[in-house]
Amino acid sequence: GRVKSFIQHAEHSMQRLLTLCRMFYSLPAGKGWFDSLAKIASEVHQLEQPQAQRLDKMIKFAQFLRNCRNCIEHPKPHQQAIFTNFKMTPSAEIEPPTIEIVHEQTPEPVVPLTIFMENMMRGAVMVGEEMMAFLASYHVMPGWEEKVSVCYFAEGQRRHPHVRYYFAMNMNGQIVPIG
Repeated sequence: GRVKSFIQHAEHSMQRLLTLCRMFYSLPAGKGWFDSLAKIASEVHQLEQPQAQRLDKMIKFAQFLRNCRNCIEHPKPHQQAIFTNFKMTPSAEIEPPTIEIVHEQTPEPVVPLTIFMENMMRGAVMVGEEMMAFLASYHVMPGWEEKVSVCYFAEGQRRHPHVRYYFAMNMNGQIVPIG
């Protein structure tokens, strides 16, 4: 039950991210928002390949999360989440609980539940953070595009250890975070 709730809450966070994306782009209602976001953003901003690939990676994770939730809420033979509990092996070792996602578009082979959940948490946080950085970098206030950008800062350069992206300015050849 906890895993199901975790996946549902994680997918709800992706829905909130969609709400944020809708503030910047006219996305159609319904199932196609993942593909629509990539297409619209690529057309509007004429994204180069690295940026388009970054956006595609974020969208694929969001789609995977949506499909995981659908496997839990609407199971079918070709769309389901299969859980196993702790198991004792013949050699008296204990195997941890596992999960397998059976889905045509986004299957996930059997993986220990702790690894799956850690990756889901890390992925959801990364996608949320990178999507906000993406949106902010492509929607700088008119007239400031050449002066201000959104930049990634390495761990030793951050004002706050968990904040990876900042608005920044080039000041005499040095990129300085602002705000």
